[in-house]
Amino acid sequence: MTRKFDRKLEKEVITIYPGEYAVAKEDIYIYTVLGSCISVALYDEKNQVGGLNHFMLSGIEDIMNMQEDHFLNQSTRYGMAAMEVLVNSVMKLGGDRKHFKAKVFGGAKMIKSELLDNSVPVNNIDFVKWFLKSENISLEGSDIGGESARKIYFNPFSGKVFLKHIVPSMLEMKDEISYQKKIMEEKTQKEKKENDIELF
Repeated sequence: MTRKFDRKLEKEVITIYPGEYAVAKEDIYIYTVLGSCISVALYDEKNQVGGLNHFMLSGIEDIMNMQEDHFLNQSTRYGMAAMEVLVNSVMKLGGDRKHFKAKVFGGAKMIKSELLDNSVPVNNIDFVKWFLKSENISLEGSDIGGESARKIYFNPFSGKVFLKHIVPSMLEMKDEISYQKKIMEEKTQKEKKENDIELF
């Protein structure tokens, strides 16, 4: 996470990366770039406070299988932890849960390959919709799916979001491929571990 003054925007800008989040009660921007990951802009207009996260994996398979130890103890790169931390952090800054609204971005299918897990973007989108509905948080807007990356600037003071669809750079594509490969490796290791269990 970095924070610096942007002369063009004439505001402080906090940049967050995968697995990070930021909350604020001031007239600034929280910025991130999204591929298959998801960002949720959570805000309370009345109390002028909000936050943005950037999570990589939904963890939705573990939720459906009720493997609570997995998703409750994971870092904020997982959807459940990312959302719980975001909600609690906004409340700590004075946000009132009954006034919460959300906007959702990301979940692009940027890379098509049989060697990679193409279900990740869909699972991320399904998870965040499920979470907001289960927590009775109003979904005010979204820009999800598709095949292009996104740049977003979120103002936690007003709840406004400025979004731009972009062609990812070579570095960003390499990061996305690396991230997708890591997901596949984790999935393979998990399946292998489950297959190694013997019942007596």
